Amino acid sequence: MLFIFGISGCDGAIGMKGRVYEYLQPAPEYKSTIYVDTLDSVPPTQLKVVSGAEVVIEPWTPDKRGENPNAELFTLRGKSDGNGYFELKQTAKPGTYDATMTVRCPGYSTVQKVFKHDRLYHNAIVVLVRERR
Repeated sequence: MLFIFGISGCDGAIGMKGRVYEYLQPAPEYKSTIYVDTLDSVPPTQLKVVSGAEVVIEPWTPDKRGENPNAELFTLRGKSDGNGYFELKQTAKPGTYDATMTVRCPGYSTVQKVFKHDRLYHNAIVVLVRERR
């Protein structure tokens, strides 16, 4: 039994939960933003939840994406629900490293954030801005 515990202790994991919002009436200079594990940034107050946003988590930076022939196996994908909520998790390599979160939704600017993966679970607030025409 102790042997099995020792093996499972070697596994890492990556998880992300949070909500996706739309910024209502943003100033022209505002862009879509992702806040990961930060309490020092205050999101705008005029927010509305966004359902159906695609959330993608990758355990590497965008420049390293092509180095893994099985990248899709290690990529987490999900969508925000009717309350804007999402939660993704899976086994990943252990340790601290840079990971990437990307959020896409039709009609909104796509946003991407590289963050430090240094814990099993991360919290995120995504604030999307509509594409300007």
